[in-house]
Amino acid sequence: MYFLAVAASFCIDLPFSQSRGDFLEISRSSSIWYWTYLMNWHDAAGHIIDPMNHFWSLGIEEQFYLIWPAVVFFCAIRYFPALCVGVGATSLVLRVILCTGNFIAPNLLSEFIHRATITRLDTLAVGALIAVLVLNPDWTKRVRCQIKLIAPAAFGTCFARWLAAQQGISFLWNSFGYLAIAIAFGCVVFVCVTDQGSNHPLCRVAPWRPLRSIGRVSYAMYVIHLCVIRWFELAQEHIILPRLLRIPHAGAMPPILFSLSVLGADLGISYFLAVVPWHLFEKQFLRLKRYFPYQVGSPVSSEREIVPAPRAPECPAPALTS
Repeated sequence: MYFLAVAASFCIDLPFSQSRGDFLEISRSSSIWYWTYLMNWHDAAGHIIDPMNHFWSLGIEEQFYLIWPAVVFFCAIRYFPALCVGVGATSLVLRVILCTGNFIAPNLLSEFIHRATITRLDTLAVGALIAVLVLNPDWTKRVRCQIKLIAPAAFGTCFARWLAAQQGISFLWNSFGYLAIAIAFGCVVFVCVTDQGSNHPLCRVAPWRPLRSIGRVSYAMYVIHLCVIRWFELAQEHIILPRLLRIPHAGAMPPILFSLSVLGADLGISYFLAVVPWHLFEKQFLRLKRYFPYQVGSPVSSEREIVPAPRAPECPAPALTS
């Protein structure tokens, strides 16, 4: 699906944009960065192609998938949580150092921190840490005892990051903000996994069929959504708005209502367009998994058996002293 999107972008979308006077500095040599999943470094250097500026995250993911399996294979399980914490901390420290402004030009700093693999490893490390924590009942219980403190602190930091950005303060945004977002939503995933089947609000919402359906095609939605937005904007400009303005009182529609309508239309179109490649491409490739069966247990877990954790018990109440 991704390679199809890259081909369509360089053969159809970008030439059309150039014919309209947009993105005239794009060269064919830029495509090599996208075919090799290195586009995040291309973007980090300031060569961002607007219609494709969301592909950077896919590049980081593929680079992670290329290296991380070897790390997991050779790392003893008892050291794995510490490894994840160390990787995340290294990425955070690197961002803080770069935020001093002594190593990268100020006009490139934010985008470099946002898109470079080495500055975004903490997000991946949080996911890897959760993946191993939920497989061990003891580790799961320890995290559950602290999550009521961790989650509010993480979401609070996210809010502070947003407030700082509104005031033009970029340090919190570029340094601790990314880690806070990763931890906050990591807590959501952790609760959904460890409390699965319970009456927890998150666990009651997660199994909704519409959400599961969107999740199934979310990769394709992500790949095509910017293209959908751009073409829908053209449709608004040349087709929808001219006809809408002919309707009496249509111009009195509140801006917020119009914006929500456009957002809903973008999401709906992206979803329905993503269903087609899901059935034509992704679903067919996923069927190949039967040739690569997953087997629980590996050299990584040989020192201590790890089994899926049952729903973690509540933390014991602290003892009262007289």
